[in-house]
Amino acid sequence: MILSRTMREYDYDGLVEQGTLIQQVHQAIKMWYPYQHHHRLWEYSMATKALMDKFGIRRELTISDHGCGAGYLGPIMSWLGHRVWLYECWTWGDESKYMLEQMQRVATARGEWAGSYELRSRPLGGLVEEDKGVDAAFCISTLEHIGNYQAAFRDLLGTVKPGGLCFITTDFGEHELDDYPCASLRAGKMYTVRTYQELLAIAQEMGFKLMGGECDWRWGEECRLVTTYGFASMALEKEN
Repeated sequence: MILSRTMREYDYDGLVEQGTLIQQVHQAIKMWYPYQHHHRLWEYSMATKALMDKFGIRRELTISDHGCGAGYLGPIMSWLGHRVWLYECWTWGDESKYMLEQMQRVATARGEWAGSYELRSRPLGGLVEEDKGVDAAFCISTLEHIGNYQAAFRDLLGTVKPGGLCFITTDFGEHELDDYPCASLRAGKMYTVRTYQELLAIAQEMGFKLMGGECDWRWGEECRLVTTYGFASMALEKEN
């Protein structure tokens, strides 16, 4: 499967292993933040596949999750035995309590196989030296909410060690004019193939390449899976 792509319903056929893992985590900890769209499963499955394709079944990688909110990526990565840095953990009116409970339930359910976790409050664009050197950096449905997304993306890429992975997802549509639902939550534009080409150029400047060397950011009606828009992803490897 091409990991840098627009979301389509049939993608799930190639993500059965990852979807099963996520359901296993969900059944064990019995928590799923209620405001998450059901196609978050696509984002988390794609992110997990990118990590597995890159590193296999290795444990104890250092993973950063930027703009994690109350999402499921942190629990999945802890379930797999990794060290997880959770950035900008928040929920509607509840701050970090929900995420902390998810992570604690993973630790209880997984026992000695669980990874570790740490909450960090620094946003993209404000990272420091101690945030650098991760094996994999993730940014799930966050970049489109940041006005100076180019600087934020550079900051994200700058945390990844040589040979590491950077994986992002964002909202995605056919035009940049943000006349889509939930426009007030984004930073003034909808991401399109043009935005992704811009981000790829920045990544290449900083020594990254597409995982697998391919992308598929075509837009079609089959991509319109989140009301009137969709999601897209980008998987990048930092060269040694």
